[in-house]
Amino acid sequence: MTSSAQSQELRLYRFDPVANLLIGKYKLSPLGFGILAIVCGTGLYLFTAWLSNTLWSKPGQMGLLQDWFPWVWVLFINPVVSGYYLWSFQALDQVIQDLKESGVLDTNESKNGEIEKMLPMPVNIR
Repeated sequence: MTSSAQSQELRLYRFDPVANLLIGKYKLSPLGFGILAIVCGTGLYLFTAWLSNTLWSKPGQMGLLQDWFPWVWVLFINPVVSGYYLWSFQALDQVIQDLKESGVLDTNESKNGEIEKMLPMPVNIR
């Protein structure tokens, strides 16, 4: 992307406070957020199971370390959904930018100021 294209980037994440915090302030990538979701989820699962004394199986009860379902969830499903959450903002920005450059989408740049006034004020986290 050129510098002029970067300056015209929409940055749709500005209108989502959580995404603005993660992308704008902490500069997290979708992959980084997925890895963070694995670490936080695993820590939370293990801490909760340790507190409730359910790490290992007991008669009539399956412990966390023997149950496969929470591990599939925390290692695969949760990071994919978390990464997709951040990736979707970047993907939408790129699709709109590609449509503008290809000429398929006709935009009136002089109306951008009026559109910005109609949109809700984005949360600027610094």
